[in-house]
Amino acid sequence: MVKAHYQNDLNEYKRFGIFHTLRARWWYIAMLSGLFLVCGAGLLALGILRGDAGIVSCAAICFVVACGFPFLNCYLQVSRIKQSVARNRNFNETEQHFTFSEEGLSLQIRIGNRASDYEVPYAQILKAYETNTNFYLYIGRAQALIINKKDVDEGSVDELCALLRKGLKKRFREKKKLRKS
Repeated sequence: MVKAHYQNDLNEYKRFGIFHTLRARWWYIAMLSGLFLVCGAGLLALGILRGDAGIVSCAAICFVVACGFPFLNCYLQVSRIKQSVARNRNFNETEQHFTFSEEGLSLQIRIGNRASDYEVPYAQILKAYETNTNFYLYIGRAQALIINKKDVDEGSVDELCALLRKGLKKRFREKKKLRKS
């Protein structure tokens, strides 16, 4: 059994947003950046063949958009997070307490004096990622539970990884280089 807690934190939430944009949705960014690169290459070839500086300029704009698209997406994601937190007056008061077992996790969400308990079997966790500092447990396409490794209260990070590995199998993206051999 592993126990952990998480206190909502805007900076952690922003890091998750960037992670989600670049890691979990990499295909979306790659596809659209690739589309702008292909358009830029086509416009560049056409501009060179025709000797038209206007078309070559459009190609340059496509190349800039292709290169800047990941940064723009991260910026927009962080902006949405800031707006969401500003609308949620209970954000800073929210705590999550996790208890991991062989069957899944027990989650208690506390907001001020109120508490709600949830049982989440591993089958309901879509995927999980480990980073150098956090675990992100996806319970929806863009909704994840954040667990900071320093906030593991009972047990260890290695024990938590073992439970996630066993419960989630291929849905757990573990940083194996962090494990002790």
